Amino acid sequence: MVAVHYGSLDTTRADTYLNYGDYREVDGPIRLDYFFWIVRGGGRTVVVDTGFDPEVGRRRGRTTLVEPRAAFEALEVEDRDDTVLVLSHAHYDHVGNVDRFRNARVLMADAEYDFWIAHPRDQHLTRQLVEDRELEHLRGLRASGRLELVSGELEVAPGVRLLPAPGHTPGELMVSVQGAAGPILLAADAVHFDEELERRRPFRHMCDLVASADTYDVIDALAHGDPAHRVVAGHDLDMTGLPRDPRLPDHAVILSAD
Repeated sequence: MVAVHYGSLDTTRADTYLNYGDYREVDGPIRLDYFFWIVRGGGRTVVVDTGFDPEVGRRRGRTTLVEPRAAFEALEVEDRDDTVLVLSHAHYDHVGNVDRFRNARVLMADAEYDFWIAHPRDQHLTRQLVEDRELEHLRGLRASGRLELVSGELEVAPGVRLLPAPGHTPGELMVSVQGAAGPILLAADAVHFDEELERRRPFRHMCDLVASADTYDVIDALAHGDPAHRVVAGHDLDMTGLPRDPRLPDHAVILSAD
């Protein structure tokens, strides 16, 4: 399993955590790192998210460290009909390059598709995080039969299971992967930072605080279960000491052997 660090944003804690002033803490710098993930095993490839489009990232003030399409090529991610593409949610930094995959099986939660596409809500607080062009592409995939909508848990490959995790968005998905050294939970944006989970400090953009609190409890149970999951937050991975993928050593680290 590989994590690809493709972008970054230097910002402040007050601009990152919801209602930060209520914590009565001094503001300070913080960095969001942007990732997508590639899981391989048993001859199967599961891609979790596709990153933001570099032009969209530039417009939104994000730094592209490596273009996601170039990273997919370097890591030899094939676009085949047995490749599985999981979209954790529909925000621009997770679905920006879906059109690179013209043959893969594409999965998204039905609640996510309903909220953004089937019955869209026209409110700035949520709509600011999606791109109309990318939503239209997802609509086209659904119409063509290539986008499958998921309800509840689903095993998409041996040892790879999708778990609902609403809160950040109504249809956020996490991915549980049985790694060589134990299970790993790719939390995506159910948890952006380790601190978010540890201190129950919600991220700035949340659709449902009650649902997110319940999701934090689910993640805690997995983190302390038997076997315990290693939780990988969506925007907060310390890459220090992790083995590098030699095909993309500056940007890709190995979380678990294939």
